[in-house]
Amino acid sequence: MKNKSPREQQPFVSAASCRRDASDSLSRARVHRKFTYCRVVVCLLTLTSMTLGARLGLITGESPGSILAGKTSHPFSASVCNGPGITTATATDAQREAALERSSSLFVNDETALANRVTKGKLLYEARMTEPVAFAESHDDMLETGHWRMAKGDWDFHDGGLRGAQVQGENSAIGYLIVPPFKDVIIEFDARVDGASRCIFRINDVHPTKRSGEHVCRVTVTTDGVVAQKDDHDHAGPDNAVAFGKIETLFKPGVWKPIRIQILGSHMVVTVDGQTVQGSHPLIAHEKNNIGFGVTKRSASFRNLRMWEALSPAVL
Repeated sequence: MKNKSPREQQPFVSAASCRRDASDSLSRARVHRKFTYCRVVVCLLTLTSMTLGARLGLITGESPGSILAGKTSHPFSASVCNGPGITTATATDAQREAALERSSSLFVNDETALANRVTKGKLLYEARMTEPVAFAESHDDMLETGHWRMAKGDWDFHDGGLRGAQVQGENSAIGYLIVPPFKDVIIEFDARVDGASRCIFRINDVHPTKRSGEHVCRVTVTTDGVVAQKDDHDHAGPDNAVAFGKIETLFKPGVWKPIRIQILGSHMVVTVDGQTVQGSHPLIAHEKNNIGFGVTKRSASFRNLRMWEALSPAVL
């Protein structure tokens, strides 16, 4: 039998079959390329997400999912996260810090809608107010001794705090102190409302003619919440007070609640009971050196007042 040549031994392959094979190979190559491309895209997205999450976490101290980005229609915002106050007179610094940290401390710039976390720098002032101390007899005595000047009202130390009450014939009880000038600051204190219609913590600026300065901003506490505002700076002039918003929270008699005020540039943030309200005004950026408490009707108490230099991430 005649042996077939190698060429004759190969099975017949039609042109159509060749085209099908080539088409299948091309399809498999395309699928492989698409699969490889998708894997690369997934990897890049994952890496980007991790990087962005890490950066946001470093800036705000929170998870990326808790951060609301985007341009706001008003230069302040409020977030709600209810939490109890501190009821005992022996509350520790850690307890106050935990109560305040239930909500993030964010400064929102309405121009860029970026959130920046500020941290505590040098301690500027501290007054525990849990034990009796002397009061200054006059403004000059206050400047010399560093003691608080209780200009109006009835003030004493009661139940572990500095208690103030309005007296008949006066519009409120007022106590103030001149401190070294500051701009960016973190202020913390505990407040308790026991019959007062309102109590305030206010900040004045360094004024060229008025020894006690002029009003810059304040926090007003009532039994049903806390209001943060930029103050009326000229009274009879064109300037007016501007409220940044209200934190709805109850101040029950006998219950201490920690309050935090943060000022960075023209921004002001107030945090109470895990809720935050914030706003911005050029006046807040003024150099300041006068702090004070005020009480209307009877009575309200304060303690654990501390002030730190506020540091932004840019200077850390």
